[in-house]
Order: sequence, then C-alpha cells, then structure tokens
Amino acid sequence: MAQIIFASGPDKGRVVPLGEGTLTFGRDVNCTVRLFDPLTSRRHFVLEQENGVFSVSDKGSLNGTMLNGQTLTRGPLQYGDNIQIGNTNLYFVSDQEAQLWAGLIGQELGGYRITRRLGRGGRATVYLAEQQSMKREVALKVLSEEFARDESYVKRFVEEAQGAGRLQHPCVVQVFDVGSDKGHYFYSMEYFELGCVQDDLCQKGCLSVLEGLRMMSDVARGLEYAHSQKIVHRDIKPDNLLLDKNGNIRIGDLGHAINAENTKMAEGSIVGTPHYMSPEQAAGKPVDNRSDLYSLGCTAYKSLSGRYPFEGQTHDEVITRQMTQMAKALYELKPEVPLNLCRIIQRLMAKNPDDRYQTATELLQDLTPLLLATLQNAARTSSTHTQALSKLLSQVPGSGDAPMDQTLIIG
Repeated sequence: MAQIIFASGPDKGRVVPLGEGTLTFGRDVNCTVRLFDPLTSRRHFVLEQENGVFSVSDKGSLNGTMLNGQTLTRGPLQYGDNIQIGNTNLYFVSDQEAQLWAGLIGQELGGYRITRRLGRGGRATVYLAEQQSMKREVALKVLSEEFARDESYVKRFVEEAQGAGRLQHPCVVQVFDVGSDKGHYFYSMEYFELGCVQDDLCQKGCLSVLEGLRMMSDVARGLEYAHSQKIVHRDIKPDNLLLDKNGNIRIGDLGHAINAENTKMAEGSIVGTPHYMSPEQAAGKPVDNRSDLYSLGCTAYKSLSGRYPFEGQTHDEVITRQMTQMAKALYELKPEVPLNLCRIIQRLMAKNPDDRYQTATELLQDLTPLLLATLQNAARTSSTHTQALSKLLSQVPGSGDAPMDQTLIIG
C-alpha cells in the first residue's frame, strides 16, 4: 500500500512498509521504528493510518517535524511527501514508487554493473556500481528519465561531467567517464565508502576543532584549484564533501557549478541549498569565488556547532535570514572553538563579499598556522597523533617553513 523510505541520515536506504495502525518513530528502543539520528527525539513523531488515509503527528520533539519544508503538529500525508527530522529525510511513497526508487539496481549500463543506490537528487540518482573492465567500485550518477528526454538537460549533464573530468586535484572528486546506454545518461566517479561530512555529522553531532580545521583546509585547497580553473561550485555543503580512507576531504557534485566568466548568464536564477548559500546567491545575483567561501563558512559553522547558522520553518525564511541577519556568534554555541577560528568563520560569512576573504589562498594563509598549531598540540597529548603528525604536516601547504613550537592562540 505505502512505504517510508529513508533518503538521508544514519538510516539512509532503510525501507519501512506501512499498514493499518500506528507507528512511532524515535530514538527510544521501545519505538516501533527506532531512529539513530542524534538530532531526533526519543519519541519524535507518529504515523497513523485510518480508513486508507495516512497522517503524521509530531510528539513534542525538541527539533520539530517538517512536512515538505513546513513545520507541523499534525497533517495528512500524500504520496511523494517529504518528512524531515533532524538530519534525516524520509519520503512517503506508494509501493509502485518504491519499486521505481530501487531504479536500476542489478542492471548493467555501459560496462557498469549497478549494485545499490547511494542517493537521489532533484535530477539524478547516484548508484554504487562496479566498472567491469577495471574491476573497481565507482559512484555512477544517472540522469533521471524525465530529464533524459530533454536535450537541454542532457547537454547540461554532459557538460557537468566533462567540466568535472578536467579537474585534477587531491581535494576534488575525480570523474572517470561519461556516456549513455539504453536511453540512460551517466558518468562515473570515485566512490568513497566512508561517505560524506554530513554522514559524519549525523553520527557525531559535530566535528572536533582539529577535524573542522582539516575539513576547512582541504576544502579551501580544492576551491583554490577550482577557482583557478574558473569554476564556481555554488553548492558547498557537508553533503558534497566526501571523506577518503585517509580522512581527507574531497569536493564533489558539480551539478550547480558555473564558469566564473559566465556568471551573469545565471543572474536571476537561484540554485544551491538555502542553509549554505551566500546572500548574493540567495538574491539571484551574479556570484564569484567569494560565494563559495561564504558557503564554506556556513559549512564550518554547522560542522563545529551542530547547528545551522540560520534556521527557519521554510526555505524562504532561511533565505531571508541569510540575506538580512547575522548568525549567532559561534563561540557562544561552542566555547571550546578557539576565538581566532571563530573570527575566520565570521569573516567568511560576511554579508558583503568585499568584507570576506577574497580568495581561498588568502584564507589558507590564516588557516594553515592554526591547523599546524592544533596538530602539534594534539601530538603532545597522544602518541597516536604523534605518529600521524609528520604525515598530516606533509599535506598542509607551507608546513615545511612553520616553527614546530607554535601554540594554539585562543584569544
């Protein structure tokens, strides 16, 4: 009859068949459907079915329940509805839609054997697949069928793949191949089994200062390179930052990326994710590399505090606050975050682009000594950190000239 599909969060990929009666969703072990998202409540919401009609009711949860972007107390459900709780997104779908959700699993496209689904965006689905010729696992992004019938979307999708494929950098996800088969358009890229920063946040709530600094440094290095290639990403956020087996961050998903020389062509269009987009991006104005730096600031704020810098009951409300309000000081939420790091993030999130760091290179000049000092402080308290220190230092630009007795400045 109907099913609930977990599209993101710690339970991503889980499917819950629905029938008569009431199901309680929450972290409590006695709930019908136990959740593992730390931002959900012990009894978060109830899903009921009566006479073939389904409804959802919030149970006084701490962070609330949102239905299609609107906070609710109780409301009816229709197929395709999105329920958001904490870092978890669920979809209420029919049995037929659930079968479509499984998509191409078990099929082969252009030499790629598809094994399972990794995620779904507005216009494409990403699968885990094995490249038969190379015997390696890859992430395979497949354009949705309705968009594959539109030549303009196909052209944009292929250009996205080709543009990403030209980027060769340790902090950017590598695209291998682009092609089509059986009416499906796809491209393959590196697969990271550790997932993304958002998955990490779902498990931990927030990152440590050291983890946050390493993340910011890696992303800044990737942006420094992308911007040198005239690419503005336009969607920097935890979901698009992948973790490799060494704990390094790679920038992925260039679906909204644009050539920096053609940003005026995108004027008036609003793309990206409201919680992370710059004020000028939210206003539909032309953007440049400084917009990506703003998004990195929002990403760092969320990663270190566990909270969005700007919240709201609807996307429009979040966007309005992005354009008009200042975020609560990070050190008030997380006193353990050094003040000089808070100041870096505050500068990244300046409303006026002229008041931000002007380039990723300029940002790295402030981040690098702080990261080195934090690594060295960590090494003094942990033999494990000591053994890993030299390897980590070798990945930090300019570390060879840094004094080894630097201390972490907290004021």
